[in-house]
Amino acid sequence: YMAVQTAEKSKETRYSVLSYLKRLEDFTIRKDHPLQRKASQWTKQQKDNLITSVLNEDPIPPVVLAEQLRPEGRDNWLIDGLQRLSNLAEYRSNGFRVGKNAERPVIAYQSVDREKDGTVKLDHGNPVYIKKEIDVRGKYYRDLPAEIRERFDDFTIPAVQYFNCSDDDIEYHIRRYNAARTMSAAQKGITYLGERYARRVKELARHPFLRDKSSFR
Repeated sequence: YMAVQTAEKSKETRYSVLSYLKRLEDFTIRKDHPLQRKASQWTKQQKDNLITSVLNEDPIPPVVLAEQLRPEGRDNWLIDGLQRLSNLAEYRSNGFRVGKNAERPVIAYQSVDREKDGTVKLDHGNPVYIKKEIDVRGKYYRDLPAEIRERFDDFTIPAVQYFNCSDDDIEYHIRRYNAARTMSAAQKGITYLGERYARRVKELARHPFLRDKSSFR
């Protein structure tokens, strides 16, 4: 395999929620860089407000990706946005309901009006629309109307894409993009280990002896 470098240092683009989730599933975007913080860092309130923001089509911060070229292929690491994308994936797979304290939970939308036989009503050749609202509190993704599920899937999130990144570049970007959100001493410290040793440390941390039989952190 011969990866081809690009002349660009970075660029901005956009992907739909569904496109991000498919790219994560097929590893076109990788969320498992050993220097990356784990998912599941957000509170229930933060998760709920993310979902209502998307359903209200309110902009959310960009995702940050870093391309790294290796002899065996090309990796595109998720540098910032793991919490957002993992929570969107969890909601789309019916992993949680929107909670009662979610902000702006009443979502306005429109659907086409239909005759009793299911055909679309027309007025001088134009479809007739009905304005509707739904309160999404207590609802899984599967409980949403088709129009709202489609809105969720099609919602676009900006991405900042970095190219031709070295290990040092990735470590730098992870620290830089997490600077606004306090990292624990362990989370920050691991970014200085480098990918090889950080991956080994995380493997050791999952060992049953350290996980279940000790108080080490």
